Amino acid sequence: MIIYACVTRNEVLLAEHSTSAMEESFNLVTVTQALLKTFADIPDGQRQSYVYKSTTGSLEPLGANKTGPSWSSIDLESSGRGPMQDFFYHLAKAPNYGVTYVCISDDARELNHNFSFLAELESQFTKKFPKRQILKANAYAMEKKFSAKIGTVVHNYNTHPNASGGTSAAALTEKVEEVKNVVGDSISTVLRRDENVNDVLRSSKLLRRDSLVFKRTSQTVKRKSKNQLRLYNWGVALLIMLGCYSVFAYMCGLEGQVCFEKMKNRSNSASRNDEKSDDGGSNVQYYDGDGVADDFY
Repeated sequence: MIIYACVTRNEVLLAEHSTSAMEESFNLVTVTQALLKTFADIPDGQRQSYVYKSTTGSLEPLGANKTGPSWSSIDLESSGRGPMQDFFYHLAKAPNYGVTYVCISDDARELNHNFSFLAELESQFTKKFPKRQILKANAYAMEKKFSAKIGTVVHNYNTHPNASGGTSAAALTEKVEEVKNVVGDSISTVLRRDENVNDVLRSSKLLRRDSLVFKRTSQTVKRKSKNQLRLYNWGVALLIMLGCYSVFAYMCGLEGQVCFEKMKNRSNSASRNDEKSDDGGSNVQYYDGDGVADDFY
């Protein structure tokens, strides 16, 4: 069973995931950290395996005739879970990336299964992150976005150990994840649409309220403008009347007595002139045909 998996670039740990069995073993954490430099020295495109012996605390490469045990020389019965258990490191380094994919297993019989897991882990990692981002990433830069994905792949390979190297289970899980993502996106889209509809409704209510306020304000301004125009017209008319009265008062006095007296005097003088003209007309003499003058009365 796979109890730990991580992705490294040279000596930089990018993302990791641990099961409860790994978290209970502090020695494995220390050994894994010490192996980072060893991972960086592996040629690109190579796969290697190591065994960590709990009895001696040593880390030995698998498959070496003298420096470590081969796969056929490992006691499979003693490699099961127990207080003196051995743990197996499997790693695969991607070509041209400098990225190494590592997993720790507690069973030596799962060699192909573990390397199939690493291939699936590489596929998921390169699918999620572009090469440029991988090459420039700092330590634990992908931890937040990829640790859960590592845990999902670990769980699938642990629960389906006989599913053709885990490929079918991984494909099924990937489809399930895609469906979940599509459903999640659809739900998010619907929620965003509802939010947009609510925003439009709120905006329409605000516009309606603003239009009513604008209508009342425009009516008030119009009424005030009419009142001001009316007052202005009355003011102009009053000024004209005051001007006319001022001219009248200047020429005829405040009550017009000067003009009235002049008009009265002019009327009296006209009457006297008429009387004089009447008296003068009575003394006119007219001569008839005989040359005798007749007075006309």
